[in-house]
Amino acid sequence: MSSVLHLTAPVEIAAADGSKARRFRAVVYTGTMLRLEGFYRPIVIDLKGVSVPRQDNPVLRQHDEERLIGHTDKITVSRQGIEATGIISGVGPAVQEVIALADNGFPWQVSLGASFDRGEQLEPGAKATVNGREFTGPLTITRAITLREISFVTLGADAGSSAIVSNAKKGQKMEEQEIQAAGGTDVSVAAREAAARENQRRTRINDLVATFCAEWPERMSEAEAIGVKGVAESWDPMRVDLQLLRASRARAPAIISRATTAFGAEHIAAALMVKAGFSKAAEKAFGERVMEQSKKLHRAHWLDLCATSLKIDGREVPDGKEALIKATTSPSTGTMPVALGNTANKIVADVYMQAPSAWRMFAAVKSSANFKTQTALRPTWTGALDLLPPNGELHHGRFGEETYTWKIDTFAKQYGIDRRMIIDDDQQVFSDVVPGFVRAAARSLNNLVATVILANSAGGAAFWTLARLNYQEGAGTALSATSLADAIELLRKMKDADGNLLDLEPAALLVPPELEITARGLLQSAEVLRSGADLLPTGNIYQGAAKLAIEPRLSDAGFAGNSAVAWYLLSAPSNASVIVGFLDGQEAPVVETFGLDADINRLAFGFRVYHDFGCALGDFRASIKTKGAA
Repeated sequence: MSSVLHLTAPVEIAAADGSKARRFRAVVYTGTMLRLEGFYRPIVIDLKGVSVPRQDNPVLRQHDEERLIGHTDKITVSRQGIEATGIISGVGPAVQEVIALADNGFPWQVSLGASFDRGEQLEPGAKATVNGREFTGPLTITRAITLREISFVTLGADAGSSAIVSNAKKGQKMEEQEIQAAGGTDVSVAAREAAARENQRRTRINDLVATFCAEWPERMSEAEAIGVKGVAESWDPMRVDLQLLRASRARAPAIISRATTAFGAEHIAAALMVKAGFSKAAEKAFGERVMEQSKKLHRAHWLDLCATSLKIDGREVPDGKEALIKATTSPSTGTMPVALGNTANKIVADVYMQAPSAWRMFAAVKSSANFKTQTALRPTWTGALDLLPPNGELHHGRFGEETYTWKIDTFAKQYGIDRRMIIDDDQQVFSDVVPGFVRAAARSLNNLVATVILANSAGGAAFWTLARLNYQEGAGTALSATSLADAIELLRKMKDADGNLLDLEPAALLVPPELEITARGLLQSAEVLRSGADLLPTGNIYQGAAKLAIEPRLSDAGFAGNSAVAWYLLSAPSNASVIVGFLDGQEAPVVETFGLDADINRLAFGFRVYHDFGCALGDFRASIKTKGAA
């Protein structure tokens, strides 16, 4: 899965002379080490892995597709870096902003938008040669990126990069225009030499910051701030080096106020879901606004998210990974534990609703307020309404034996996020473990439903029987057009205890896998083969008569009462032939999160996944069972 990489670089803009056609040239990247938002470690882009599918890429303002500035006409990737030239061909307010501020002397910068397709981690102390330079970890090396666009922005990351926006006409060389605008060759050469010296100064500052970050990764943000200030205020590299030396001295961590960040637990949860591969579910759960606000966190390292959570809480961000993890996970009411629980529950809801569950086609879903045995009325007990007599006296309905019982139980498991998973930026707890628990919970419920159906028992008595007229057996009951017609007829003729027709209609045909092909042929084929000269209409009269529900447990040897030939015809779920109940109507499993303070013997986040559900057979009149054999 690729991620988005935004690489920013300084821009120098020349004043316009009134020409409409404006061009630009930019040295976007010089092959050095960078510190980018969304990446816990410094980053080096391997220039050999930069892909440029097209030369005419869009040029935007702040990576906003609605604010088009122009387009590139040439992008060059070499061992020295990435360069681009192009035309400011846009006409909107963003173009006017770029040109007006440029003419006023504002130092625009550019940002490269690319997909981060493949990378590798260089561990602390390890060395690697990239772009002809030797780098020391910790850092991230991108081995493959695909360039998508270039944007005008206000801040840059590569101090050695630069760009010029001029008023050259289309077809005129940039070099010729620069000489004309400067008033002669001598002035242009002087300007070039000054620009080269400035580039050297910025490159030196950038290298000093990168070296500091390699040795003091926990103080990268502070070092980056020193570098940005040094570039902006024209500091000599020696002054930057001195400031970095002072920053390396041990001191107490600073208190960071909640006001310094606009993020909340929902932003961290959204980022965790994106990192785990649940982008669509995250947008559905949190909305476009939170997703847009949290973009810079979507590819952030676990440790960066831990630090952000402490800032949200207005707490100290300590030095060192171990101290950071401990501070983040305790107390369990902090932002990170809350975000983890929120993330897990959102993923649970998404995965659970997609898990296979044949019972949803025919079972009534009910809610229970507790774990006690529940008593409910069969939906078909009421029969028909009576005509109101002249004296206005109403007859009472007869309850008799028209009730059934059901209850729910709890099914649970637990898991923990080890500190090593956080340090390694391992997402498997949300990408694999939690979804695995959810699917296991769904399977447990499927197991229970199949067990209850195969038991054929409700209230101590057989549920489907010949006496109740809801059961068929015999050699002629193997699934076929004839036996399906007999089952439909039985269901439609079903009456209540007082002899009133119930007007039931088939809704689901429940079969084991062995009967799937036969069932599909009956319910989905456009036509069926006829035999003999019966002179009956052609076509499949059973097409669409019911939905097909396939449950492999019905014939599985691990379930008592299994059969590869028995099948069921059920009416609408509201008729409650089969009931599936949940505690307080909570259909999806519940996830609870615990911080490090929950168990002194475990250095991990704790997860407890539990699911409260139950199943029972309800109204015997609402379905037909067919043995499928003698």
